[in-house]
Amino acid sequence: MKKTATAALLLAAAAALSACGAMPHHDTVAASHSPVIDASAMPLGAVIFVDGRPIGTVSKDQTRFATDTGTHMVRVEAANGAPIFSGELYFSKNTTRKIDLP
Repeated sequence: MKKTATAALLLAAAAALSACGAMPHHDTVAASHSPVIDASAMPLGAVIFVDGRPIGTVSKDQTRFATDTGTHMVRVEAANGAPIFSGELYFSKNTTRKIDLP
């Protein structure tokens, strides 16, 4: 009887340990110190340019775009290419600059 109880206990412990692999997994991501352009006021499909290079397109899931620190020429064009915004903006570390419609 003692061997049966010990075997049952070992099986229960093994089952409990194997379930640990099925536990939810969470990745830890280091916080970015990059400045961010907040284009949430821009229409869907607008393209964000920094220093002449496209860095992203505004969508319902994507309205914030990381950039580098410093002074940059930021331009926003509607999906049809019409200009919406153009300006020279300074970005420091850990800042968010919101671009509003004119």
